[in-house]
Amino acid sequence: MAHATKQLLANSLKKLLTKKTLDKITVTELAEDCKVNRQTFYYNFQDIYDLLDWTLEQERQQLLSSHTFGEDTLKNWDILLDYLKTNKTFILNTYHSLAHPLLEKTLKNDLRPLVEIAVSRYTAESPISETDKALVIKIYTLAFVGILREWLDNDLDENYDLDFKRLLPMLQRSLQFNIGQLSD
Repeated sequence: MAHATKQLLANSLKKLLTKKTLDKITVTELAEDCKVNRQTFYYNFQDIYDLLDWTLEQERQQLLSSHTFGEDTLKNWDILLDYLKTNKTFILNTYHSLAHPLLEKTLKNDLRPLVEIAVSRYTAESPISETDKALVIKIYTLAFVGILREWLDNDLDENYDLDFKRLLPMLQRSLQFNIGQLSD
């Protein structure tokens, strides 16, 4: 029952985030939208940010369970970009609020496994230390978070999306080159 109530509150939050930023949403408004009392909200979550964190994690789990992330790096990125575009208003209203660090943390957690797949592909036959491999993963994860952050700053503009897709192959070639340098 608790999970169902949490999901009900999460769905309400997502709905309200399509209309306004998180900073403008109140616990009372969420409770009224779900037809539960405020105590029910506080029984499940500490505050709206706690609910948002739970909601983003649920979204992440759903994305991971509904798609197969494999060796095709471009396909992996397309899945993530499609999610962001499909949920554009929800994502932007979260990003343009005080909760943007929470969204960035979630994006970083989502991007890291995709970067690990790409790096593993290029390090499979290279004698690179685990320490260097971890550093490469960290650098490229932060680079992609930065690129996505800029895209979010531009309200997920379609033209920027095309630039992002052009940039990905360049970064892959750079990754391949840099790993080659580390293994020498």
